[in-house]
Amino acid sequence: MNSKEERSAEVKKMGKEANIGVYVVDADRIAIDLIGSPTVSTIMLGALASASGFVSVDSLESSVRERFHGNMGEVNAKMIRMGFKEVHQI
Repeated sequence: MNSKEERSAEVKKMGKEANIGVYVVDADRIAIDLIGSPTVSTIMLGALASASGFVSVDSLESSVRERFHGNMGEVNAKMIRMGFKEVHQI
């Protein structure tokens, strides 16, 4: 979930009530820091990869660099890495 840390208690309660694990990352903050815009899809992809374990961060970064060349590829790879690194279960 894209959420600020301040909402963690509320989100954790909802996850507990639904009997599911909840993972959060402040993707808005990361996107604003990196690109100045709250465009979070690439960050959330990295977070999903980390939380699920289905795909490695290296594989995602490689795919992004193949799709987007130059600086755009590097920025998107960094967004994936930060989403992967900063997501955590609450």
